[in-house]
Amino acid sequence: MSHLGFRQLHASLCDREDLQVERVFVPWPDLQRRLVESQVPLCTLETFTPVSEVDLLGLSVQYELAFPAVLRLLDLAGVPRRAQERGEGRFPLVLLGGTASLNPEPLAPFVDAVFLGEADEAIHEIVDVLAPGLGRREALERLGAIEGIYIPEWYEPSYPEGGARLAAALAPLDPRAPKQIIRRYIPDLGALEVPRTHLVPFCNIVHDRVAVEIQRGCSQGCRFCQAGFTTRPTRQREPEAVLEIARRLLAETGYQDLSLLSLSAGDHPGLQEMLGALIGEHGPRCVAVSLPSLRTGTLHPNVAEQINRVRRTTFTLAPEAATDRLRRVINKGNTEADLMASVDAVVRAGYSQLKLYFMIGLPTETDEDVLAIGALARRVLSVARGHSGNAALSISVSTFVPKPHTPFQWAPALGLEEIQRRQRLVLQGMPRRIRVKWHDPGQSLVEAYLARGDRRMATVLERLCDGGGPSLEAWTEHFDLGRWQEAIDAESEAGELPGRHALLAARPADLPLPWDHLDVGVSRAYLRLQWEDALAGRTRPDCSDGTCDSCGVCPEDPLHVIARPPSVAVSAGEARPPSSAPSVSLRLWFEKTGRAALISHLEMSGVFERAARRAALPLAFSSGFSPKPRMRFSPALALGAESRCEFVELRLTEALTPGEVERRLSGARLPPGLELQRAEVADRNVLGRISGVRWRFEIGPGAGEALERAHRALAQGALPLARKGGKTIDLARQVTAVEPDGDSAVLVTCRFGPTGTARPAELLGSLLVLDAETASGTRIVRESWILAGDAPGEGGAST
Repeated sequence: MSHLGFRQLHASLCDREDLQVERVFVPWPDLQRRLVESQVPLCTLETFTPVSEVDLLGLSVQYELAFPAVLRLLDLAGVPRRAQERGEGRFPLVLLGGTASLNPEPLAPFVDAVFLGEADEAIHEIVDVLAPGLGRREALERLGAIEGIYIPEWYEPSYPEGGARLAAALAPLDPRAPKQIIRRYIPDLGALEVPRTHLVPFCNIVHDRVAVEIQRGCSQGCRFCQAGFTTRPTRQREPEAVLEIARRLLAETGYQDLSLLSLSAGDHPGLQEMLGALIGEHGPRCVAVSLPSLRTGTLHPNVAEQINRVRRTTFTLAPEAATDRLRRVINKGNTEADLMASVDAVVRAGYSQLKLYFMIGLPTETDEDVLAIGALARRVLSVARGHSGNAALSISVSTFVPKPHTPFQWAPALGLEEIQRRQRLVLQGMPRRIRVKWHDPGQSLVEAYLARGDRRMATVLERLCDGGGPSLEAWTEHFDLGRWQEAIDAESEAGELPGRHALLAARPADLPLPWDHLDVGVSRAYLRLQWEDALAGRTRPDCSDGTCDSCGVCPEDPLHVIARPPSVAVSAGEARPPSSAPSVSLRLWFEKTGRAALISHLEMSGVFERAARRAALPLAFSSGFSPKPRMRFSPALALGAESRCEFVELRLTEALTPGEVERRLSGARLPPGLELQRAEVADRNVLGRISGVRWRFEIGPGAGEALERAHRALAQGALPLARKGGKTIDLARQVTAVEPDGDSAVLVTCRFGPTGTARPAELLGSLLVLDAETASGTRIVRESWILAGDAPGEGGAST
């Protein structure tokens, strides 16, 4: 859910009234096992509709190691893996998109169609030509007529005898099949309407924030970068539009973080002015603004100062290579002097945590280039500590993988032993005080196998998935290089695929490649020219200054870049929250029932902060480098348990009445199951007065027997229970009452003591003595708090 393209396409389709748009993801291994054991098919998240019953299944695949997950999703859904086995109209059409579409051949037998390019507009053309009950053959004919759609079964690959080489160009089998699939792109980013809806998760996700795309495409020409060559030309969003989009999305979502997305944000001519305006407007509410990693040559000192005004985080720079020679090879147009100037500007702006990105295995790289990473890191840390004695530096080192549609698509990839050797070289020159992180070398190896693979890799994927495992190869804990090697070796021994070393070898520039039928805009001749320049150590210009490099993307209008000066109203002044004391503290009482019981205690703070921001409540924040809203919640509730007596205390900078707060929050769209009961002025310390809690356990027919077991246990006078860490509590001293509540439930009242209070799981297992199956099916509800000073019988749900 962190992928902006996924969110935008989902929201754009949800804006239509003629579609039911739902999501599905490959689940984590525990749920995969439960689905298989229970013979329950994979269903959508929104309405639990079996995936096999939908009309169109769109797969967004952004990374080669996610390829096995495609097969796993189809298996769990009960959809035949291979497209031609699905028959007419019985199963959904499977449409592949995302970065995987740049070389979809390893997945080609498993999908009905592939979309190439930017789908913002084309996704609507796709759903417009489909209809419920449409036969597969007719549906493919309609889809194949849309520009940017590739129908794999309309093409046949040919292989040299014995499989010694990789695939020749695909030959069209069907007269409707074009020789070249032309990728789609949006010429004017400013004309692209931003969807009105925006999903806000109630649990934590990676990159959990509002993202506004300020620029699409990149003309820098870094030769290893697939996105830089496949998303040309550069198109920029006007600063005024960025400010308006950010203003609307922050108000509608309640997010406290804003990211300005671009492949090279520093190239946007209005970046400094946009940052100043955004932070000036949203900084007083402690909204932090961030950028992706910046090229060292584009960092203006004012940019670092602007970002640091609200929340200080780690600042990331991407030199990629440690020597000027190797940076010329990859066409990275910056020098070590540029890097040091950027580091100086960042540390002067107040940053003490720095991060650098490097790659190993780049074409023409030598051991001296690898050792230079440590030497350069030492110099960077020295410059940083010249301004800040507590400056810290971390290094992230990834392994180069040659990707299709780049000048380096012909380059060799490193083998496993060589990757590990170069990683050891990096450490030889690296001071211990600098933290180094690696990308898993085995995963880089498999990424290289798949990135330039042809359709014969499909059988490798099938062998891997048939061998067991959750197929979540992109997660290190589920990745097994040995299984990949066994699958490739088996295909090689059968004569169907070249050996592992051949898959990594350099490709002759005069032979066809498996993706030659896909036209991403940049010409093959231009990529070959760039490859020759790389081997000679020559750089090529960035066309954003108006110098066309004849890459083939813009034959009619080579200047798609917005070059006019931005006009942005910049708000001056410090962007920190007011320093005056909060005017009022309010307590919100709410219920947490149903599926909301699966929202953890830690995640509740994010849920209520976003709700408060959507409701425009003037939250008070803590001071320091990472301001947090001043909130206090009732004691933590066990995950999966429900409650009728939860509360959160908010401190506000304005004296709003409880009624006004209730009114504003009523439209803040809390998750289903979180129901606001009332708001009140927090003029007494409830947290400090909590002396006990009352639980309700809905057991079912065995409730009476459980009640009797509890009474017998308590009658013994002591009920010791050992906890982890050697601590022991006496349940007989903790439990003050056990009562029936109808025929199927039991109420248990517990007091708080020096070691806290008895946990629901402890009460189920040691007091009510339920077996594991019965305990796991018991509904647990925190009914009320017992407050010190209350008369007997008081302290119910209203408290």
